[in-house]
Amino acid sequence: MKNIYLFILLISISYSLTAQNIDTSCYIKLAIEAEKKENYELAIKYYSIYIDNNPDDYNYLDKRAVLYTKITKYSKALKDINKAIKINPNSYELYNHRGIILHYTGDYKGAIEDYNKALELNPNYAKGYYNRGITKIQIDSVDEGLNDIKKAASLNFENAKIYIQGINLNN
Repeated sequence: MKNIYLFILLISISYSLTAQNIDTSCYIKLAIEAEKKENYELAIKYYSIYIDNNPDDYNYLDKRAVLYTKITKYSKALKDINKAIKINPNSYELYNHRGIILHYTGDYKGAIEDYNKALELNPNYAKGYYNRGITKIQIDSVDEGLNDIKKAASLNFENAKIYIQGINLNN
């Protein structure tokens, strides 16, 4: 009889672990659906469940940081993006995302440093030039900022092209 109980216990543990793995991947799908509906807080909850089970997955730390930024929870966004960068220090996109967060917090110097790092890692990263340009304009380095935006446009970044067209229309 003890063997039967032991067998049932082992089966239930095995099932629980298997279900947890399935549920973990399901949370990503649920987060994406919530994000599509712009229910960012719910998406954050689903990403958090996934991250609790996969703490070294820098991609989803990054995704959660972006959502925290959208709802202006910058300290939480910075915590996630800093951890993501610690896990993957060679990702130019992570430095770009942290630069955006720092820009929103008013730390323009820190933002520019992160955009510089992103561009050091990928010199053809148009979004990095664009974001650095916008930040430089914010701190009244207009000529340098416009040069960055022009560089982004030359790399076919559509937002930069639109920005430049807007300047040309106003002149």
